[in-house]
Order: sequence, then C-alpha cells, then structure tokens
Amino acid sequence: MYIYKSGISIKRFMNIKNAYTENYLRELYAEYERIKDAPVPEITREDFDEYALTGRRVGYERKYFVRRTMLRDFALMTMLGRGEAVGRLEKIITAVCAEKTWTLPAHASGDENAVDLFAAETAQSLTEIVSLTRGVIKPAVAEKAISEVKRRVLTPYLTRREPYNWENMRSNWCAVCGGCVGMTALYLIEGANDARRAVSVLNSVFESYAESFSDDGACLEGLYYWGYGMTYLTAFLELYRERTGADFPVNTEKLTKMAAFAGKCVIADGVTVSFSDDFERGRIYAGLSSRLTERFGVPPIPSEYLAPFSGDECGRWCRAVRDMAWYNAAEDGETETVSVMNGAQWAIMRGDTLSLAFKGGTNGEPHNHNDIGSLTVVKNGEVILCDLGAGEYTREYFSDDRYGVFCCSSLGHSVPVINDAPQLAGAEYAAKDFKVNGTTVGADISGAYGVRALKKCVRTLTLTENTVRLADKFVTDEPVKITERFITRLDARETADGIAIGGAIIKADGAYDVKISHAKHAEHGGKDTDVTVIDFTFEVHGEGEFALTIE
Repeated sequence: MYIYKSGISIKRFMNIKNAYTENYLRELYAEYERIKDAPVPEITREDFDEYALTGRRVGYERKYFVRRTMLRDFALMTMLGRGEAVGRLEKIITAVCAEKTWTLPAHASGDENAVDLFAAETAQSLTEIVSLTRGVIKPAVAEKAISEVKRRVLTPYLTRREPYNWENMRSNWCAVCGGCVGMTALYLIEGANDARRAVSVLNSVFESYAESFSDDGACLEGLYYWGYGMTYLTAFLELYRERTGADFPVNTEKLTKMAAFAGKCVIADGVTVSFSDDFERGRIYAGLSSRLTERFGVPPIPSEYLAPFSGDECGRWCRAVRDMAWYNAAEDGETETVSVMNGAQWAIMRGDTLSLAFKGGTNGEPHNHNDIGSLTVVKNGEVILCDLGAGEYTREYFSDDRYGVFCCSSLGHSVPVINDAPQLAGAEYAAKDFKVNGTTVGADISGAYGVRALKKCVRTLTLTENTVRLADKFVTDEPVKITERFITRLDARETADGIAIGGAIIKADGAYDVKISHAKHAEHGGKDTDVTVIDFTFEVHGEGEFALTIE
C-alpha cells in the first residue's frame, strides 16, 4: 500500500516557550484527559433523519464532530508520543471507517459516497493521520482507512464524468473540497508526475475560489470562512511543493491580497468584523497566519486575535496539526488606523477609545444577509452596536425563507426600516457612492429597499477621538415613514443624557419617538439569546436628516 510520508512535524512547537504555545498545549492535554475514556458516540439512522423531519442539524452534527474531535486529539497525542493514545486512535479510525456516510444530512444528495465538504475533510484527515502515524498504528487499521478513503472519495473524484457542483461554486467549498481531494491524491498516488497530473484539474477550482474574493482581496463570506478556505488551500499548496518540488500554478498577486484580509478584519480589543455569517470575536488560526506571513509577507496578526486550541466545534485535524507545525512566534504586526476594502465596500476605523466597522455592498453576496449600511461600534472592548453575524444553521436558514430569520433580515441589523419594510434580497439591491475620506465613510443605501418614493438615503459615519457621529440624509418625493433601528447585545435604557448602552451614551439630535424592545436571536450553536432593539421613528417628506453621536 503506497502512501507518501509527510514531512509535517510538531516537534518545534513543543520547544517554543511562550504564553500562546503553553496555553494551546494546556488545552489540548485537558481535552484529551476529558475524552480519552469516553465512549465513541453512536450515530443512528434516527439521528441522520432528524434534519429531514425537523430541519435541525445540531443533534446529528454534535455526535459527528465529537468523533472528528476524538480523531484529531488521539492522533495528536500519538504524534506526541503518548503510547496509550495509539489504541484509542485505532478505535476511532475504525469507527469513522464504519460510518454509513461521511456526508452531513444537510448536504446529502442521495449518494452516500458523494464527494462533498465533510467527506473530503474526513478523507484528508484519515490519509494524513495514517501517513504521520504509519508504523505506530496497526497495519490493518491503516489499510482499512486508506481503502475507505479511496472507495468513498479519491476514486469517485478521479473517475467522475461531470464536475461536482463545488468545483465552480465561488465559495470556501472550492478551497476546502479541492484542497482536501488534492492532498489526498498527493498522498495516495504513487509517482510525483502522476500525482501532479491528477491534481492539475484543481487549477480551475482554485481560480473559482479566488473569484469569490473582491479584486482587493476581501472575502465576502467573512473572516471565519476566509480562515476555513485559506487553511485548506494553503495546506494543499505546501504539500504540493513538498511532494513535487515545484509550486502549484496560482495567481500569486491575487493570493497575496487574499492573505492580507484577516489583518484588516480586526476592529479593536479582540472584536472582529462579523458581517455575513461570521462572529464578533472571531479568531485567526495561528499556523495559517504564520505561514501566510512567511509566504506572502503580510503583517503578523496581533496575538490577542490568534485562535486557541479549543473552540473548533468541528474538531478539524488539518487546522490543528498545522497550528503546531507552522506556528512561528513573531512580534505583533502594526494595525492600520483605517482599513478600506472597496471591492466589498467595507471600512474599519480604529481609535484609542472608539472603533467602528461599516458595510455597503449588495444583498446578493455569499452567505448573504440583507445588511447594506450595517455597522459595528466598539468602545473600550464593549460592542455597543453589533452585527449579530451567523445564526443557527437550519434548513430554513439556507432556504427561500432565509430572510425570515432575524439575523439574516435587515430587521436584525442597525439599518433604517422604510415604511415598516425591510431591505430586499438580491444583487440588484446595492449601495452606491461608497466613499472613505480620512475617518469618514459614507454610501447611499437607498437602493437596498426598492421603495419608489425614497430617492436617497446617504449614511455617513465619522470617527473622532472621543465620538462616533452617524448621519442619515433622506430625500423623498412623498411622505415616507422612517424607523432608525439599532441592534445591541447589551441592555439599553433611556436617561437624561440619552440612551445608555454599556459604557456609552447615544445622543440623537432632536426629539423622536423612541422604543426599546427585545428580540430572539438563535446563536450559531443553537442557543436562543435576547438582543436589544432601539427604534427612532419619524416621517420625511422632501429632505430630512437623522443624526446621533455615540460617546
């Protein structure tokens, strides 16, 4: 049985002594102790069918990803020389090989061996783990794993008559699926020239992935999906170089811009841009960050934004082993005062006390939310006005009913509501005249609504040393009801000085009808939380302006 012997090593990580590596290992060891004697979760047909019956994904996926977490942790501990982990690794490899399908119910197409996101991830994980632990685990276990990888993923991919849908999807799927099947082929196809020919078809797949980014390197899916896709693309490029001695042909100029995206997404005090299906305290994989700095010269990510070992609910092997193999301690990079991505129409402005992020764009983006004009405001580490980011992934979330979900609708964003109606979905509903001048950003967001009477709605945000100033200027040709809506996870209350939110005060120019209410938001992990909604309501006929200051 041929399998390429990978040169990936985690020994250097063990010799780097700093707060990051010590905490990473502490979390790894603690999780291993927690799960080492736990039974492998049983996955039943009833678990699989829950999605078809209810639209919920959490039950099946929780068990599936506990299994992937065990696979990852037992493999890492085996590589670290913990002899008792070997038997546990063999047991979980055997259990994964016995799964009826490696595909999640939400992605199921009727073909149990379809090559999709998590089937490809599983194949890459098993293949690489066998490569790194061969001679330690039993030969029969290794042979079974490789046999299943070939049967379920590599052979179907190499013999397909039509491309899989992800091959030109223009999303993270291109990079993850392409990177995984590419690495699997590089490990299992004997002869460097044969392996190189087999993966040459991925050139167009990675071109599709690059096309999902704006020309200046912004990932419209958000920081989380940037990390997801870039991890697998970079892992493939590195393994291709190791296996063949050559560089895989990619657009290096575009890839360099893509590599710089993460550094532009930090706002302040650990808060990151959460537009689209993202998270307001997203973290960037340490190994990926180090390797992109080495390959493309992008500034190192500030250490407070590096992802710890814990927190990956999917238990991804590829990310964890490369955190350890690639991490290279470096001084924090300098953060710009203003980061602008014109292709996505994002602007991030950073001050000593207050910082903000603003989004123009369209309502037809990957992982789209109807969120033109959305903003985040941070003061001394508190997220005063938030963009809720990703909600719970359900069948409804990825259906025609998506914009009935609070966090996907503009009603769940800090943007105006026009004549009691939210923004509309579709690429034709777009911001225009996006401009940044120093620490002032603005755009006309009227095109998001499809309201004939609304001729202009120009939103402008200005960051000064101690304040954020928001001004919306309206032009209408008949009476239009405006509700200026603001969303926060914090409590809000009216005071004599304005509306208090955390350590900030919002002061509106003039008197308005103000309503403070609460709404339910289903977090990505499935937990329901209350968020605070602040509405200022008034009418405009002709020209009108609404302005407020956050201080």
